[in-house]
Amino acid sequence: KAFKTLNVDIQGSLTVEDALVVDGTSEFSGDVTAESNLTVDNQLDVNGSADFDVTDFNVDASGEIKLESDHNSANPAIHIKAAAGIVKIEGTEGVEIHGPTEFKDDLLIKDSLILHGDVAEADEPDFIIKDDQGAILVNLNGSQSGMQAEITGDLTVPSGNIFTAPTLNCFM
Repeated sequence: KAFKTLNVDIQGSLTVEDALVVDGTSEFSGDVTAESNLTVDNQLDVNGSADFDVTDFNVDASGEIKLESDHNSANPAIHIKAAAGIVKIEGTEGVEIHGPTEFKDDLLIKDSLILHGDVAEADEPDFIIKDDQGAILVNLNGSQSGMQAEITGDLTVPSGNIFTAPTLNCFM
């Protein structure tokens, strides 16, 4: 059964009982409602905003998934929030965070925190803990010769031991 090309300009609403197949480029100027499934076989390009009120939202991709924004203000450009439960980000080869990162509440590390520098950045990595006024409490400052630790205030070890390398330099 051959399909015939048809150009249609609809000024009101359109109800399709079975399937609507659009082969090529289409433009919808008003609301588009899919009461069951909406399938896009190639590329979906949304200019403007999109609002999804759904129970589950799944994205399965064989390639890269990107969320990008050019929003430039004090408010977050990309905001991910769970009203209850946790937000889980995982990767089989790890998760990389680029740029300054702020955690507003506790950060619990269940396994290891590994700091390593980039080959192009010989003085890395640095790990700094500050108080709520911005004063540095702990500064682990990496360099080509090793890691320098600066601790402001008392260091308390409730139980157990502190193990050091064969050489320990203490400056007071």
